[in-house]
Amino acid sequence: MVEESLYVFEGKDFSMKRLLALIILLTILLLLHPLVYGEVTHYIGNVIEIRSRDEVYVTAFISPMGIDWSEWKEKYFDPNPDYYYQGLLSRIAYMLKLSRFMLLDYGVDDSKQRVYVRARFSLSDSGYYDSDLDCLSVLDVFKWSGRGYFDYLEVRSNLRIYRAEPTPDASGPYFVRWNPTSFEGAPLWYRIYLSPLMSVSVSLVGLPSGYTVSLYVGDKKLGDLTPGVAREFLLKEGTYAFVVRPDTIEVGKGVRYKARESSISVSSSGSVTFEYAKQVLVTVSTANAPARVRVDGAWYSAPAELWLDAGQHELYVEPVIMVRLEGNGTRVLGVFSQWSISSGGRGAAG
Repeated sequence: MVEESLYVFEGKDFSMKRLLALIILLTILLLLHPLVYGEVTHYIGNVIEIRSRDEVYVTAFISPMGIDWSEWKEKYFDPNPDYYYQGLLSRIAYMLKLSRFMLLDYGVDDSKQRVYVRARFSLSDSGYYDSDLDCLSVLDVFKWSGRGYFDYLEVRSNLRIYRAEPTPDASGPYFVRWNPTSFEGAPLWYRIYLSPLMSVSVSLVGLPSGYTVSLYVGDKKLGDLTPGVAREFLLKEGTYAFVVRPDTIEVGKGVRYKARESSISVSSSGSVTFEYAKQVLVTVSTANAPARVRVDGAWYSAPAELWLDAGQHELYVEPVIMVRLEGNGTRVLGVFSQWSISSGGRGAAG
């Protein structure tokens, strides 16, 4: 056990470029010191303990394979132990994208024949923690670099684990474990979800191909939607207003597509479809006499400009006969004769 030390880093220091630089440096060291760091295969393991969202422990370790433990320590570890400790620290920082963490312990465990480093952090310290989904992701930095893969990843949690990706080799309500056996079969990412989830399939219909709209929950963009392609979205259980933007798309003079519902409430797993309708701009006017016009049951005073869905509509004008009282008699001012359609789809009552 060593005295606790606090390591604080800016998030920008943990870029993939720096990780690549570290990998290149370690590769050079291996080439320059074949006797010291020579051809030994190591078992790569990690254990994460989630006691709360503010108290998480991670242990990274290596164990030599194909060589006697005492011989490995004498030939490879003892001449430069810092090389291994710094490598384990870097692994912890990069696989969780930590902006800060506290180093708790490091050393050699002869009973388990491994070298380890143990640290503490909060979930909010990880750049791979998604608070909206309450999900912690772990990057296999060796898989990412093409140099190998994690042999072992275990997550133990006081909080219930509702979902883990990919499918673990062993799991329970409060633990998951992965044991990849090949580079090809090892995942690049591991994900642990700590809240109940719901899955919503969202589809878009009515728009021509080539058009896209964006799906939002509040100010957060979930993704883009294209006609005829359903997308699955994972959210924590709750009630959300799914909103598409834009809800109106102008495609030409007097022609547009309009969402029938631009906002749909979602509170459970299922499917949601946003439908856009093609609309044309119609001007309804009367000649020689004022009138009211009824379109699909709604009354308008002519002249009027209306956006109507492309298709058939019921049109009715009132009054059909317009009269004016004059003394003891009446005078006919106008009689409805016909509907006429002008160019551009604009209707005129004459």
